[in-house]
Amino acid sequence: MSVENIVVFSNNCKLSSEQLVEKMQEAGFEFELNSEFDFDDFEGYVSLKLDGIETGFELYVGELDEEFFEPEDQKYVGDRKHAAVFVTYTDYREYKCSLIASAALAELTDGLFLEGGEPPLIYADEAMQWVKDCLPEIEDKIKTP
Repeated sequence: MSVENIVVFSNNCKLSSEQLVEKMQEAGFEFELNSEFDFDDFEGYVSLKLDGIETGFELYVGELDEEFFEPEDQKYVGDRKHAAVFVTYTDYREYKCSLIASAALAELTDGLFLEGGEPPLIYADEAMQWVKDCLPEIEDKIKTP
């Protein structure tokens, strides 16, 4: 089973992997990037350290399928024509990492964040707080073997 967190954003946002990590650090998380990647067109595993522990997520960046959103949601999407899909599987540390990265990307790009890849849409200015509110439950699952 996989979980896909999606951020839709305008393709005129030029980002670097370092900017993403800096945004996660500004939010109070201890992240370290193990390998750089290019947001323009990336497919693969992003390796990070979170709190000194190796983790990461699969990341796929590309154009948004025009039919992804229902017609009634299109008014919120606007000119956001790119999508970053953060994929994790059964590892809750990776899930935590992908949630934080998704929220950081949404903030950096004024993007829309969809946890689990489905509505409701979480707006950029709400994304990181939404993630922080979810973390106690996720932390409990990380601690439980």
